[in-house]
Amino acid sequence: MKIKAAFRAMEVSFSVRENLSLSGASPWHLGKTCGRRHGYFNGIMSVLCCFVWGGGMRHRIAAGAIIEREGKILMVRHCKPGIYDFWVAPGGGAIDDEPLADAARREVLEECGLRVEIDRLVYIEEFSNPETRECKFWFIGRLLGGEIDCGADEATREHIVEAAWLSRGDFAGKTVFPPMLLDDYWRDREQGFAAPRYVGLRRMAFY
Repeated sequence: MKIKAAFRAMEVSFSVRENLSLSGASPWHLGKTCGRRHGYFNGIMSVLCCFVWGGGMRHRIAAGAIIEREGKILMVRHCKPGIYDFWVAPGGGAIDDEPLADAARREVLEECGLRVEIDRLVYIEEFSNPETRECKFWFIGRLLGGEIDCGADEATREHIVEAAWLSRGDFAGKTVFPPMLLDDYWRDREQGFAAPRYVGLRRMAFY
């Protein structure tokens, strides 16, 4: 089973490498992972190998889409009364051999009913809870068409009750994910997203 997972990690890593190559992004440094420093390709492999051989936790690879229109970000609200209530950019786990950009595109359609084009990878984040360790790849993209509709079965199963375009000011008083949307995203956008950035590991607030 772990051998199969290792091959899956390699496939995803090659997929990310291809996406970056197509977008014209330059290599970047992920820092210290698995006990030694890595560059662009080895850095991603290092993160993914930690998921494959990291122990008894469930490991998951996911993709998300940050879609901006007229200064507002497409967000979905997950609400389970008494347990959680938060807003997050659409995204979810990749299925089988699905390329990450395709996974992000599919998740937007399932959760929001909108068709989007995925442009480039901008953030890589890790998060965990006692049962799961996840690596999520965030892409920016643009709206192609459709009307907001979060009534699909996939959205209902995820307790998505609302989808909306939110401005930076609208985030006030709300629990918002990924955290980069509060500040970093707006600064990075002004700088043209020079290169994809690893944003570190955070503990999942809700699971």
